[in-house]
Amino acid sequence: MRPGVSRADFQQLIVYCVASAWLVAPADAAYPDKAIRIIVPFVRGGKLRALGISTLRRTPLLPDMPTINEAGVLGYEVLTWSGICAPARTPHAVVTRLNQALVKGVTSAETRERFFALGADVVANSPDEFKIFIASELAKWSRVIKESGAAAH
Repeated sequence: MRPGVSRADFQQLIVYCVASAWLVAPADAAYPDKAIRIIVPFVRGGKLRALGISTLRRTPLLPDMPTINEAGVLGYEVLTWSGICAPARTPHAVVTRLNQALVKGVTSAETRERFFALGADVVANSPDEFKIFIASELAKWSRVIKESGAAAH
């Protein structure tokens, strides 16, 4: 962590930026990953100074913009992701076939280009890898909620 920069400062800034993006582009509010696409022209045009991106890798859309991790909030990573799940007792052969078809679709050049234009990365993993990813996200956000003291009302 950089001297004078606390994790709380970044949390407040990020919440504010997300809220602003929603106000500026309400049609995209359901898809916060589009926010990067919205800000790129402003950053490139010098109208907006981007402090960092919440992923652990820099975005090719703004390669000079550091990650928040690089900016001094070590380990900071917030992702917007989507995935496809099947009912619990779906036969393994069906899951495998669906996964193969989905991987083929999302890894096509046309689909990758469309996702890139939206500021999104394509991750074409296996069902087991996706299961591990979901478990890690649940663990991470459960810890964040517990440490923040947030409670359901």
